[in-house]
Amino acid sequence: MLTADITSWLDSNTTAGSRAYVVEHRAETQGWLDRIGIAPESEFAYFYLHYDASAARGWYELNAIDQIQDWTNYAHNELEVPSEYIALTGIEGDGMDLYNRNTQAVYVVGFGQFEQLAEGSLAPTATSFQGYLHWRKAKVRA
Repeated sequence: MLTADITSWLDSNTTAGSRAYVVEHRAETQGWLDRIGIAPESEFAYFYLHYDASAARGWYELNAIDQIQDWTNYAHNELEVPSEYIALTGIEGDGMDLYNRNTQAVYVVGFGQFEQLAEGSLAPTATSFQGYLHWRKAKVRA
């Protein structure tokens, strides 16, 4: 489901212990994905069912699957982020990375841009979760 260059990068950042943990907790992860409204066939679901959040290192830390709901609640309640978005990161640096459940686009939203996001005038950083992983990978090399 993910391209070879992305899986190679993720694999290079994954320890044997991390891989074993992900496999052992796959059913629990699926439960979290269901609770946050992620389609099982999506790139997002594939990532979390096969990798630990730390595998996509290089930019701000991705939320672990069991942290996404808390950060999403924060984004909705405190930052007035529309309900179709979930939080990929916590508040990092100048903002938050958000995933749109309806379109699968990812937005890196800086403080002062949340209104643009709500209005629909902010362009996505990537039009897919895999595109976002490519963007993150490029950040490592930058």
